[in-house]
Amino acid sequence: MSTLFGVNMEDKPKQSPTQTTLRQPAQSSSQQPTQSQTPQKSTSTTTPKLSYEEIDRLYRTGRSLQKLSRHGEAIPYLRRAAEHGNRLAQYNLGYCYYHGRGVLRDYYEAVKWFRKSAEQGYSNAQSYLGYCYKIGRGVPRNYSEAVKWYRKAAAQGHRDAQEALRKM
Repeated sequence: MSTLFGVNMEDKPKQSPTQTTLRQPAQSSSQQPTQSQTPQKSTSTTTPKLSYEEIDRLYRTGRSLQKLSRHGEAIPYLRRAAEHGNRLAQYNLGYCYYHGRGVLRDYYEAVKWFRKSAEQGYSNAQSYLGYCYKIGRGVPRNYSEAVKWYRKAAAQGHRDAQEALRKM
């Protein structure tokens, strides 16, 4: 018996590559279903929402693996937590891309994750983003953007950002 994702494929109707499905004619706006009549999409094909505790557990697992220099193993945990909005995971994933730890070095990807974390107020990410703008790594060189991000980090007491501002 042939199964795919738990579905018995032998029970599925066969459709030849030349068969096409006829499209329904467009409905006028008066015939359009209202929002309450519109069927809801199944959530089985979307990424399930994780609880705060699950996201935190993913981050902590990834971070623990990073500390053991098992960067390649840490990436999937950090990525999943980062994709669910964990600012520390976003920063650490950006750090991995910036330094090529567990992934190929990719400054553009690093900046993407630093920005997500920085926009949530994480000072380390703000400082790194300022540095990227200062030297033009992963983004075009832009001193005003560098100063903007350094100031945000410095306002939170980030010493490297404070020092960078003094030198600019």
